Amino acid sequence: MTNGQYIIFAFVSILLLASIFLVWIISDFGNNNESLPLSNTNANSQSDNSRTDPLITSTKELYGSLINENDPVRGSGAAGLVILEFGDFECPYCQTVFPNLVKILSEYQGKVKLVWKDFPNPSHLNARDAALAARCAGDQGQFWEYHDYLFANQAELSREMYNQIALELRLSLSQFNKCLDGQEKIELIGQGLEDGQKLGVDATPYIFIGNKQFNYALSYEELKGAVEEEIRK
Repeated sequence: MTNGQYIIFAFVSILLLASIFLVWIISDFGNNNESLPLSNTNANSQSDNSRTDPLITSTKELYGSLINENDPVRGSGAAGLVILEFGDFECPYCQTVFPNLVKILSEYQGKVKLVWKDFPNPSHLNARDAALAARCAGDQGQFWEYHDYLFANQAELSREMYNQIALELRLSLSQFNKCLDGQEKIELIGQGLEDGQKLGVDATPYIFIGNKQFNYALSYEELKGAVEEEIRK
């Protein structure tokens, strides 16, 4: 092999290695959300655990019109700024963002409120029943307390765990289990899924703040920045 051939071979090898490295970086970047299977979303959905551009123009009026009295609210109802979360109790990234949201609500008490909509991923076997359990707890005025327990015990979601949480919160077990068995909250869960589809939600957590939408687990600093930006308007 001549010197010229060696140089060409080396150059091609370097290009090939660089291409492989670039593909790996792109595929691994931002692994902090859980996308729904393509069969349950539109054709533009991302693959599992992918992150798209975190800042996408949103229509505040559109999602505002979808918020109703059935959506649990955390924080002062009079708070001017709404954080709308589409979440899944079995989604690890929803669990990750949860304490950051709580910290924001505490820091901006009276100014910010969190609205929850259920968006259980069909690939999560316990997500729908966990959502039903939280809604049934909500009938007894303890949705958010139950919500927090579910994330604290995410690895152990089961009917037994749902009852243990109900006991811990001193809920009426007979009323709670009647609600669970009756599946009477299915319509509420379905409404969350329908609302999410209208807004193009394809992953959890999916969070709206003002005219911005975020489809990944925001850090506390990112949440704070988005909230500050809206408050200054």
